[in-house]
Amino acid sequence: MALLDARLPLIRDRRPNGPKPPIVVNLKRAAAVGANHQILFENLDLRIRKGQRWVVFAKQRLAGVALLRCIAGFKPLERGKIEVNGNISWPLGEIKALSKRLSAEENSNYLAGIYGQPGQRIQELARIRQMASMDIKEWLIPIGQLPIIKKKEFMLALSLAFDFELYVVDPLILRPLLRAGSYSTHWQSLILERLHERGVITVADAALGIDSLCRRGLVLDNGKVVQQGAVSLCRSVVEARETD
Repeated sequence: MALLDARLPLIRDRRPNGPKPPIVVNLKRAAAVGANHQILFENLDLRIRKGQRWVVFAKQRLAGVALLRCIAGFKPLERGKIEVNGNISWPLGEIKALSKRLSAEENSNYLAGIYGQPGQRIQELARIRQMASMDIKEWLIPIGQLPIIKKKEFMLALSLAFDFELYVVDPLILRPLLRAGSYSTHWQSLILERLHERGVITVADAALGIDSLCRRGLVLDNGKVVQQGAVSLCRSVVEARETD
């Protein structure tokens, strides 16, 4: 059973009779390498429009995760170009973006100054603390002193507090939290609510279930794009390759 239920209706990528939504991310002949100069992907072209939901099917999982991290700005491209024309989230739940020496309040205040809405600072900080279910002591001590699960819950709350045009969702980060978190149902509801009618890019993960909300797919195999388009078509390509 998927950790996240596909309870939200699928949204259209564009209005049937209207103009196409603007492009949020545009990758051109992009390439990334891993350890020992391993090619994770190359010559990758991808346009993500506002509101679109993409799922990456990658035989080599590191390739899919690397693509997410490149889009989020956490990993540089080896070659090619990436154009970003909107607010892109960091990978949901990622804790490396925070200063362990600062408190949850200080980290929240800093990021609210970058991603928050003008005049909404007090409300945004209150929302983050409420979502993370933090008492005053947890809120004010350096986050490096928090238990690891509480730290991850705080980072997920921080990831969901601001309005992004594209949410980067790495199942490897979210799955342990949703299984071990003290409020797993609480987090499932919050994630589904936040992703509703917003852009998403994730890596296929049946256990997490977010990919069931996606309508567009990309298939990577040995660093090459072998299919791009409707999720149903991408799934059929993946299944056919698995039976070869």
